[in-house]
Amino acid sequence: MGMALRPMRWTSFHPHAKRGKEAMDDAGILPDYAGILCHDHWKPYYRYTQAKHALCNAHHLRELQRAFEQDEQLWAKTMQNFLLSLNAEVAGYTMGMLTPDKVQHYR
Repeated sequence: MGMALRPMRWTSFHPHAKRGKEAMDDAGILPDYAGILCHDHWKPYYRYTQAKHALCNAHHLRELQRAFEQDEQLWAKTMQNFLLSLNAEVAGYTMGMLTPDKVQHYR
């Protein structure tokens, strides 16, 4: 029987005197990367147009917490709770993927 596919999760650190695209280019990973690039919405990442971009929900959760606590945005707490409950549901499914029916329900 075949092995279950698991997404690859890597972190690479490359100290550099500069920030932004120049430093990321010098690291030598992102210029040719054509997979899914999960990040914090920092603008230099979007210059890698060959990759698909996904935004990090940990960052979303922190930004929602700030909007709730400091800006008193009640909707932000509702959205934060929704994302946390959705994440818990996804974790309960095989291979961490919702069924197409569940995806449609949440959309």
